[in-house]
Amino acid sequence: MTAISTLTTPSTGSVTPISDSIENLNVFAFLTPDPYDEEGDFEIEWVEGLPGFKKECKDHPLYDDHNMQLFENLAIVVEKEFKKGVEYLWPLLQHLEFSYLHINVDFLGIILNDRSVASYFYKRSNAKTGGYVFFAGYSLANKYMQNLQDPTPSSSKYEENIWRHELIHLLDHNNIINAESLRKSDSVDKLIKRYLLLYRTEGVADIIHLLLGQNEFESIEFAKVAFANELEMLPPSITNYQSKPSERMKDAFNTSSIIYDIGPWLIIDFLLQSGKEEVEALTKNCLSQLLVNEPIDYRDILKMVKYALEISNKDFLKYLKSQHITVESIINQALVNQN
Repeated sequence: MTAISTLTTPSTGSVTPISDSIENLNVFAFLTPDPYDEEGDFEIEWVEGLPGFKKECKDHPLYDDHNMQLFENLAIVVEKEFKKGVEYLWPLLQHLEFSYLHINVDFLGIILNDRSVASYFYKRSNAKTGGYVFFAGYSLANKYMQNLQDPTPSSSKYEENIWRHELIHLLDHNNIINAESLRKSDSVDKLIKRYLLLYRTEGVADIIHLLLGQNEFESIEFAKVAFANELEMLPPSITNYQSKPSERMKDAFNTSSIIYDIGPWLIIDFLLQSGKEEVEALTKNCLSQLLVNEPIDYRDILKMVKYALEISNKDFLKYLKSQHITVESIINQALVNQN
């Protein structure tokens, strides 16, 4: 296991060139499933529609030089884009030790659900050994393959933030493990707590996107209204407070993508009430810049990520309670809706 050396936070708004420490990380992307696995039953029709794949070949298309290079280049570009995310967050990541960072490229869309662009696979990651696992989803792999065919590819702010988001999940590993363990519970109240904590988990991970001006809502107030609407739409079945939750009920708590827009605003609201002068001052300053579309300094963005990561699951639930959002209030609202 290699100890990570120190890197000073950039003093300007731009990110410094990639360091030797980052370049030497064991970052490895591989296609899942592997088209060249001799023990697999890979079918050529699975890949015929992929961007850049050459169907008309003298020999078997999988072993055509063009197609073999296409798959190799896909893995290379995934590693390259992932390292850009590492570079951006390096001042926060540098204290960790890494044995490997593996990225499964789900280029056929058979592992992740259709909504997942990328994923931090906490179940296969181990903070103690320094081994971390990620997935690149079908839509992201497809986008990268399209870019490989374009001599001047472009990327949106959303695409640039994808791996930053997942790497913040890595930094938040223990809180995620704690929250997701509630899903295995036989009590509905813990299932609701896990649902509420999703807003913390994704809010923390997507705070950079918000600070870059990429969010559905314009203010904390608008986000809170949307949050209240989401809570009101929870299934009436949660009123069965004493029963053992079924898998179907658990799946009903898998919220829509709006969580990525609501969550960051709740994190901002929490930080504004943190009771820590430095945290509140920086949050107010970033918020004022955000509301007038003024770019926020890179160093301040990293500080905000750091402050967000310091919010524990327990403290976030306390914050929600101060907003009169509790397990009991959600149950009561569901009872009203049922009647």
